[in-house]
Amino acid sequence: MKLDTTYARLFLILSGIVFLSASCATQVPNDEKVVDPGYERLIFGNIEPLQIEQLEKSDDYWKDKLTPNQFYILRQEGTERPGTGKYNKFEGEGIFVCAACDMPLYHADHKYNSGCGWPSFYRPLAPGLIEYRVDNSLWMKRIEVVCMRCKGHQGHIFEDGPRPTGLRYCINSEAMRYVPVDSAAAYLESWDINPE
Repeated sequence: MKLDTTYARLFLILSGIVFLSASCATQVPNDEKVVDPGYERLIFGNIEPLQIEQLEKSDDYWKDKLTPNQFYILRQEGTERPGTGKYNKFEGEGIFVCAACDMPLYHADHKYNSGCGWPSFYRPLAPGLIEYRVDNSLWMKRIEVVCMRCKGHQGHIFEDGPRPTGLRYCINSEAMRYVPVDSAAAYLESWDINPE
């Protein structure tokens, strides 16, 4: 009986530590976490980034538009379990757009099987579509990638990808929607995005 009480106390203490560290991590305003790690210069050289008009909506708007899983990932910076996303092993020609605001973000030609359990891309479609933020959650320092238009959390970027960039954009399936190749060109044209 005493052993059960000790474990219960230990669990409560650890839960409190996790809660406090998560609370502290979220108190930094997002605009103070924005960084320029130089990835887009590496990928696109001196090509000017696209100027994206911001889409600012309330949490109530996003709760009505998104599924609970999409809201958790895109608006609350959650993640899906590895190997469970519908696009993890998906192969097809076309593009992937933000599941929240529909802005094109990735091309299927840049998708590869990294073996990490999440869909992986070695670059975005064009410069200026992704915002990079410092993420110190879970006792790690990572770079979070978000949609430049709606600020929806996509995933994280790592420097262990294939050539030519050496980057791995590790993206949640729930943060994306697939547009097949027969609709992709018209879709990109409607957004005035010309992939580099």
